[in-house]
Amino acid sequence: MKFGFSAVVLLASFALVFGFEEPEWDKINFGEDFLPQGFEHKESRIIGGQAASPGQFPYQAGLRMNKTTSGSWCGGVLVSESYVLTAAHCASNALYIDVYLGAQDIRNLTEPGRLNIRVPAANIVVHSGYNPNTISNDIAILRLPEPVNVTDTIKPINLPTYDDAAKNFDGTTVVISGWGKNANDAETITDQLQFTGVAVQPQSVCQYFFNSAKTSNICTETIYDRGTCNGDSGGPVAWNSSNGPVLLGLTSFGSSRGCVACWPSVFVRVSYYLDWIAAHSNIKIKAM
Repeated sequence: MKFGFSAVVLLASFALVFGFEEPEWDKINFGEDFLPQGFEHKESRIIGGQAASPGQFPYQAGLRMNKTTSGSWCGGVLVSESYVLTAAHCASNALYIDVYLGAQDIRNLTEPGRLNIRVPAANIVVHSGYNPNTISNDIAILRLPEPVNVTDTIKPINLPTYDDAAKNFDGTTVVISGWGKNANDAETITDQLQFTGVAVQPQSVCQYFFNSAKTSNICTETIYDRGTCNGDSGGPVAWNSSNGPVLLGLTSFGSSRGCVACWPSVFVRVSYYLDWIAAHSNIKIKAM
Protein backbone atom coordinates (compact mmCIF):
# COMPACT_ATOMS: atom_id res chain seq x y z
CA MET A 1 0.00 0.00 0.00
CA LYS A 2 1.64 3.13 -1.04
CA PHE A 3 0.42 6.69 -1.06
CA GLY A 4 1.80 8.82 -3.65
CA PHE A 5 3.08 10.99 -1.98
CA SER A 6 4.57 13.84 -2.55
CA ALA A 7 11.35 39.91 -5.73
CA VAL A 8 11.57 41.15 -3.34
CA VAL A 9 10.32 43.66 -1.41
CA LEU A 10 7.07 43.06 0.37
CA LEU A 11 4.86 46.03 0.78
CA ALA A 12 2.80 46.34 3.91
CA SER A 13 -0.64 45.64 2.56
CA PHE A 14 -0.15 43.42 -0.49
CA ALA A 15 2.07 40.90 -2.18
CA LEU A 16 4.01 41.47 -5.36
CA VAL A 17 2.68 39.36 -8.21
CA PHE A 18 5.12 38.70 -11.05
CA GLY A 19 2.92 38.54 -14.12
CA PHE A 20 0.78 35.84 -12.58
CA GLU A 21 -2.48 34.94 -14.14
CA GLU A 22 -5.16 33.55 -11.86
CA PRO A 23 -4.76 29.74 -11.94
CA GLU A 24 -7.71 27.68 -13.10
CA TRP A 25 -7.85 25.87 -9.78
CA ASP A 26 -10.51 23.41 -10.84
CA LYS A 27 -8.28 22.23 -13.72
CA ILE A 28 -5.18 21.59 -11.64
CA ASN A 29 -4.49 17.87 -11.45
CA PHE A 30 -4.08 16.89 -7.82
CA GLY A 31 -3.77 13.21 -8.61
CA GLU A 32 -1.41 13.18 -11.57
CA ASP A 33 0.33 9.87 -12.04
CA PHE A 34 3.78 11.05 -10.95
CA LEU A 35 4.50 7.70 -9.33
CA PRO A 36 4.51 4.09 -10.55
CA GLN A 37 1.58 1.77 -10.12
CA GLY A 38 1.09 0.76 -6.49
CA PHE A 39 2.29 4.11 -5.17
CA GLU A 40 0.14 7.10 -4.44
CA HIS A 41 1.61 10.56 -4.11
CA LYS A 42 0.98 12.56 -1.00
CA GLU A 43 0.08 15.47 -3.05
CA SER A 44 -2.42 17.64 -1.52
CA ARG A 45 -3.79 17.05 1.86
CA ILE A 46 -3.24 17.07 5.58
CA ILE A 47 -5.66 14.65 7.21
CA GLY A 48 -6.98 15.37 10.68
CA GLY A 49 -5.22 18.72 10.84
CA GLN A 50 -6.24 22.22 11.75
CA ALA A 51 -5.96 25.55 9.98
CA ALA A 52 -2.69 27.38 10.50
CA SER A 53 -2.63 31.02 11.52
CA PRO A 54 -0.99 33.59 9.20
CA GLY A 55 2.79 33.39 9.50
CA GLN A 56 2.74 30.21 11.60
CA PHE A 57 4.73 28.31 8.95
CA PRO A 58 6.66 31.02 7.08
CA TYR A 59 8.84 28.40 5.38
CA GLN A 60 5.89 26.67 3.70
CA ALA A 61 5.69 26.96 -0.08
CA GLY A 62 2.93 25.97 -2.47
CA LEU A 63 4.04 24.82 -5.92
CA ARG A 64 2.06 24.69 -9.14
CA MET A 65 3.97 22.56 -11.62
CA ASN A 66 3.38 23.26 -15.27
CA LYS A 67 4.00 20.19 -17.41
CA THR A 68 3.00 20.34 -21.10
CA THR A 69 -0.72 21.15 -21.01
CA SER A 70 -1.43 20.18 -17.40
CA GLY A 71 -0.87 21.84 -14.06
CA SER A 72 -0.25 19.88 -10.88
CA TRP A 73 0.08 20.80 -7.23
CA CYS A 74 2.76 20.04 -4.61
CA GLY A 75 4.27 21.52 -1.50
CA GLY A 76 7.75 22.89 -1.02
CA VAL A 77 9.99 24.38 1.65
CA LEU A 78 11.93 27.64 1.70
CA VAL A 79 15.42 26.73 2.98
CA SER A 80 17.22 30.03 2.24
CA GLU A 81 16.37 33.40 0.74
CA SER A 82 17.13 31.90 -2.69
CA TYR A 83 16.24 28.20 -2.59
CA VAL A 84 13.18 25.97 -2.21
CA LEU A 85 13.27 22.19 -1.73
CA THR A 86 10.57 19.85 -2.99
CA ALA A 87 10.11 16.25 -4.17
CA ALA A 88 11.75 15.13 -7.41
CA HIS A 89 8.51 13.50 -8.55
CA CYS A 90 6.91 16.96 -8.37
CA ALA A 91 9.59 18.93 -10.22
CA SER A 92 10.68 16.35 -12.79
CA ASN A 93 9.93 17.47 -16.37
CA ALA A 94 8.34 20.75 -15.28
CA LEU A 95 8.41 23.51 -17.90
CA TYR A 96 8.26 26.01 -15.05
CA ILE A 97 7.00 26.10 -11.48
CA ASP A 98 4.93 28.81 -9.84
CA VAL A 99 6.04 29.21 -6.22
CA TYR A 100 3.72 30.69 -3.61
CA LEU A 101 5.43 32.01 -0.46
CA GLY A 102 3.83 33.56 2.61
CA ALA A 103 0.43 32.15 1.68
CA GLN A 104 -2.35 31.15 4.04
CA ASP A 105 -5.36 31.30 1.72
CA ILE A 106 -3.71 29.67 -1.28
CA ARG A 107 -6.25 30.86 -3.85
CA ASN A 108 -5.88 34.53 -2.91
CA LEU A 109 -3.01 35.75 -5.10
CA THR A 110 -3.13 39.26 -3.58
CA GLU A 111 -3.09 38.03 0.01
CA PRO A 112 -1.14 40.44 2.27
CA GLY A 113 2.43 39.36 2.99
CA ARG A 114 2.62 37.01 0.03
CA LEU A 115 4.92 36.48 -2.97
CA ASN A 116 4.07 34.60 -6.15
CA ILE A 117 7.22 33.74 -8.11
CA ARG A 118 7.74 31.89 -11.40
CA VAL A 119 10.79 29.60 -11.52
CA PRO A 120 11.95 28.58 -15.02
CA ALA A 121 13.15 25.09 -15.89
CA ALA A 122 16.76 26.32 -15.98
CA ASN A 123 16.52 26.99 -12.22
CA ILE A 124 15.21 23.52 -11.33
CA VAL A 125 17.64 20.75 -10.34
CA VAL A 126 16.25 17.25 -9.88
CA HIS A 127 18.57 14.75 -8.17
CA SER A 128 20.48 12.88 -10.88
CA GLY A 129 19.82 9.61 -9.06
CA TYR A 130 16.05 10.05 -8.91
CA ASN A 131 14.35 6.82 -9.93
CA PRO A 132 10.62 7.17 -10.65
CA ASN A 133 10.15 3.39 -10.39
CA THR A 134 11.49 3.06 -6.85
CA ILE A 135 10.96 6.68 -5.72
CA SER A 136 14.59 6.82 -4.60
CA ASN A 137 16.43 10.16 -4.31
CA ASP A 138 13.08 11.93 -4.46
CA ILE A 139 14.46 15.44 -3.98
CA ALA A 140 14.76 18.58 -6.11
CA ILE A 141 15.92 22.13 -5.49
CA LEU A 142 14.59 25.33 -7.05
CA ARG A 143 16.61 28.54 -7.31
CA LEU A 144 14.42 31.62 -7.09
CA PRO A 145 15.11 34.30 -9.74
CA GLU A 146 15.89 36.81 -6.97
CA PRO A 147 16.46 36.37 -3.24
CA VAL A 148 13.38 37.08 -1.14
CA ASN A 149 13.32 39.39 1.86
CA VAL A 150 12.67 37.73 5.21
CA THR A 151 9.39 38.90 6.72
CA ASP A 152 6.88 37.72 9.31
CA THR A 153 5.22 35.51 6.69
CA ILE A 154 8.26 34.45 4.62
CA LYS A 155 11.24 32.97 6.44
CA PRO A 156 13.51 29.99 5.66
CA ILE A 157 13.48 26.95 7.90
CA ASN A 158 16.72 25.64 9.41
CA LEU A 159 18.31 22.69 7.65
CA PRO A 160 19.63 19.81 9.78
CA THR A 161 23.25 20.03 10.88
CA TYR A 162 25.78 17.29 10.21
CA ASP A 163 25.38 16.42 13.87
CA ASP A 164 21.63 15.94 13.32
CA ALA A 165 22.40 13.53 10.47
CA ALA A 166 23.62 11.00 13.04
CA LYS A 167 20.22 10.97 14.82
CA ASN A 168 17.26 8.80 13.88
CA PHE A 169 14.58 10.91 15.67
CA ASP A 170 12.51 7.79 16.47
CA GLY A 171 9.48 8.74 18.55
CA THR A 172 10.01 12.46 18.02
CA THR A 173 6.87 14.50 17.40
CA VAL A 174 7.12 16.44 14.18
CA VAL A 175 4.80 18.83 12.35
CA ILE A 176 3.54 18.29 8.80
CA SER A 177 1.81 21.05 6.88
CA GLY A 178 0.25 21.71 3.49
CA TRP A 179 -2.83 22.52 1.48
CA GLY A 180 -5.00 20.06 -0.29
CA LYS A 181 -7.42 17.29 0.30
CA ASN A 182 -8.50 16.87 3.89
CA ALA A 183 -10.29 13.59 3.23
CA ASN A 184 -9.78 10.61 0.94
CA ASP A 185 -12.81 11.57 -1.14
CA ALA A 186 -12.07 15.29 -1.43
CA GLU A 187 -11.87 16.50 -5.05
CA THR A 188 -9.48 19.40 -4.64
CA ILE A 189 -7.14 21.11 -2.20
CA THR A 190 -8.28 23.11 0.78
CA ASP A 191 -8.01 26.89 0.62
CA GLN A 192 -6.41 27.26 4.05
CA LEU A 193 -2.99 25.95 5.08
CA GLN A 194 -3.38 22.91 7.36
CA PHE A 195 -1.05 21.25 9.86
CA THR A 196 -0.90 18.41 12.36
CA GLY A 197 1.58 16.62 14.63
CA VAL A 198 2.72 13.02 14.13
CA ALA A 199 5.51 10.84 15.52
CA VAL A 200 8.57 9.54 13.67
CA GLN A 201 8.57 5.75 13.37
CA PRO A 202 11.64 3.47 13.56
CA GLN A 203 13.24 2.55 10.24
CA SER A 204 12.41 -1.10 10.88
CA VAL A 205 8.68 -0.30 10.95
CA CYS A 206 8.93 1.74 7.77
CA GLN A 207 10.73 -1.06 5.92
CA TYR A 208 8.26 -3.65 7.21
CA PHE A 209 5.49 -1.85 5.31
CA PHE A 210 7.53 -0.57 2.36
CA ASN A 211 10.35 -2.60 0.84
CA SER A 212 11.30 0.50 -1.13
CA ALA A 213 12.00 2.54 2.02
CA LYS A 214 15.71 3.22 2.48
CA THR A 215 17.98 4.89 4.99
CA SER A 216 17.46 8.01 2.87
CA ASN A 217 13.81 8.00 4.00
CA ILE A 218 12.12 8.88 7.27
CA CYS A 219 8.64 7.66 8.18
CA THR A 220 5.87 8.88 10.44
CA GLU A 221 2.80 7.25 11.88
CA THR A 222 -0.55 7.66 10.13
CA ILE A 223 -2.98 6.89 12.93
CA TYR A 224 -5.77 8.63 14.76
CA ASP A 225 -6.92 9.97 11.38
CA ARG A 226 -3.86 12.19 10.98
CA GLY A 227 -1.29 12.29 8.20
CA THR A 228 -0.37 13.52 4.74
CA CYS A 229 -2.33 12.92 1.57
CA ASN A 230 -2.63 13.86 -2.09
CA GLY A 231 -1.26 17.35 -2.69
CA ASP A 232 1.22 17.43 0.18
CA SER A 233 4.10 15.95 -1.84
CA GLY A 234 7.33 17.86 -1.39
CA GLY A 235 6.03 19.62 1.70
CA PRO A 236 7.82 19.86 5.06
CA VAL A 237 8.25 17.62 8.04
CA ALA A 238 9.51 19.95 10.76
CA TRP A 239 11.05 19.28 14.14
CA ASN A 240 10.67 22.09 16.67
CA SER A 241 14.17 22.19 18.18
CA SER A 242 15.34 24.58 20.89
CA ASN A 243 16.85 26.71 18.11
CA GLY A 244 13.69 26.85 16.03
CA PRO A 245 12.09 24.56 13.45
CA VAL A 246 14.38 22.17 11.56
CA LEU A 247 13.48 20.48 8.27
CA LEU A 248 13.69 16.71 8.76
CA GLY A 249 11.76 15.52 5.71
CA LEU A 250 9.95 16.15 2.44
CA THR A 251 6.70 14.33 1.76
CA SER A 252 7.35 11.54 -0.74
CA PHE A 253 4.92 8.61 -0.82
CA GLY A 254 2.52 6.42 1.11
CA SER A 255 -0.05 3.70 0.70
CA SER A 256 -2.58 3.44 -2.11
CA ARG A 257 -5.09 2.14 0.43
CA GLY A 258 -5.73 5.68 1.52
CA CYS A 259 -4.23 8.51 3.47
CA VAL A 260 -5.27 7.33 6.92
CA ALA A 261 -5.08 3.55 6.53
CA CYS A 262 -2.55 3.23 9.36
CA TRP A 263 0.38 2.60 7.03
CA PRO A 264 3.32 4.94 7.56
CA SER A 265 3.80 8.08 5.54
CA VAL A 266 7.22 8.13 3.83
CA PHE A 267 9.42 11.18 3.46
CA VAL A 268 12.80 12.10 2.04
CA ARG A 269 15.27 12.25 4.96
CA VAL A 270 16.77 15.70 4.36
CA SER A 271 19.87 15.07 6.50
CA TYR A 272 20.89 12.31 4.05
CA TYR A 273 21.16 14.91 1.28
CA LEU A 274 23.03 17.72 3.02
CA ASP A 275 26.08 17.43 0.77
CA TRP A 276 23.86 17.35 -2.33
CA ILE A 277 21.99 20.47 -1.17
CA ALA A 278 25.28 22.29 -0.52
CA ALA A 279 26.62 21.27 -3.93
CA HIS A 280 23.59 22.69 -5.76
CA SER A 281 23.19 25.94 -3.83
CA ASN A 282 25.13 28.55 -1.91
CA ILE A 283 23.88 27.14 1.40
CA LYS A 284 26.51 26.28 3.98
CA ILE A 285 25.62 23.31 6.19
CA LYS A 286 26.42 23.74 9.88
CA ALA A 287 28.43 21.12 11.76
CA MET A 288 26.20 21.27 14.84
